[in-house]
Amino acid sequence: MTLMDKNAQISRFWEKYSAKAICYGVREKNLRWYVKHVESYVKAHNNRLVLHTPEILDEYLNAKCRNILLKDWVFCQIVDALRILFVDLLTLDWAADYPWEDKKLQARRLPATHPSIARQPIDTDTNANTDTDNNARLADIQQTFPDVFNAVIREIRQRNYSIRTEQSYLAWLSRFIIFNQKKHPETLVAGDIASYLTYLAVNRMVA
Repeated sequence: MTLMDKNAQISRFWEKYSAKAICYGVREKNLRWYVKHVESYVKAHNNRLVLHTPEILDEYLNAKCRNILLKDWVFCQIVDALRILFVDLLTLDWAADYPWEDKKLQARRLPATHPSIARQPIDTDTNANTDTDNNARLADIQQTFPDVFNAVIREIRQRNYSIRTEQSYLAWLSRFIIFNQKKHPETLVAGDIASYLTYLAVNRMVA
């Protein structure tokens, strides 16, 4: 296949993808984001898409869901973009039965009064949720200690906590590690925990 033929094939693929997305009600102005989501998925994998399994897709979406910087609606958009890819374009056997809607539910936030998150820690730093630099630092810590955070995530999900509670716990764990100069949590002792709790109570007035 020549380069020209390959480019024509790719062009036809995206034309079909865009047409199908529009059939599902995606506005033309939003099409480029759906295309970007699919392109990001493709770049994250080296093997052919027709060889992909539900487990591969699970791993990708779960990683996206754990990203505390990713907005809920963006995650849902990613799920929809990949559903069009696998169900309508690739028509893989397992795709139609994949729990697409269940995946989107992982990103839907419960109200603050919900019992599973109502008593989660309150961050008294008014810039904590809006400071991009701070969020980037927290995300960097999670990438530095994937074994620790993956273990915590598994435990949280086994207990069926809400996604907002999960995000809050991961953020507090990241702050704890930063407070202790980015040492691996396994090397910390009870005194390190006590020092952090004292810092929160005295310096940040978090009970």
